[in-house]
Amino acid sequence: MNNKLLVLIAIVGVIGVTLGLNLFVMSSFAASPVAKESAVLDGILSVEKNGELIYRGHNTLTNLGKTGIHDRLAMNNIGQNISFLAVGNGTDPAVGDSVLNLEISTCGFYRPGVVGSNFTSVVAVGNWSYEYTFASACNEIVVNTSGMYNASTGSFMFWGDNFSSTTLQSGDTLKITWNISVSG
Repeated sequence: MNNKLLVLIAIVGVIGVTLGLNLFVMSSFAASPVAKESAVLDGILSVEKNGELIYRGHNTLTNLGKTGIHDRLAMNNIGQNISFLAVGNGTDPAVGDSVLNLEISTCGFYRPGVVGSNFTSVVAVGNWSYEYTFASACNEIVVNTSGMYNASTGSFMFWGDNFSSTTLQSGDTLKITWNISVSG
C-alpha cells in the first residue's frame, strides 16, 4: 500500500474525530481502507416556562465534553453518568467553556441528577432524553442558559446552550429537556 495514501487516511481520520466524533471503521489494513460509517452526535435543548415552549435549538458540545465522550468510549473513569442538569443566567456556552457561566444554585435551582422518571433511556434507537422541571422558589429569577454535567457539583460541562432570557416568579416552572441523538 502506498505510504502517502496511508498518511492521508491517517490525517483525514484524526480531523474527522477531532471535528465531530466521526468514527471511521476500516475493514482491514490489507485491503484499501475506506470509511464505512461515521457517527454524528447531536443535541437539542427544549425549554418550557409554565408549560409553554419558549425555546428549541441545537446545543454546543464543549471540548471537554468531546474528551469526556472519548473517555467513556475508552472506558476511562470520568465519574458519574452525564446526567446532571444546570441552568444559569450568563453568556452563551462556547466550545472552550468548562462550566456554565453564572450557574444558578438557589431558589429551587440546583443541579439535579436526571434519572428515574426524569430520564428516558431510549426514545428510539440512537435517541434519548433528559428532562427536569424546576419550580422557582423566588421572584425575579432570570434564566437564559442550560448545561449538562457528570456530577451534582464541580465537574465540567459536556454541552450547553442559551435561550432568550426568561424571568421567573415564585411558583413558576421551567422544564428543561435535552434530546440527544447518535446517527450514522
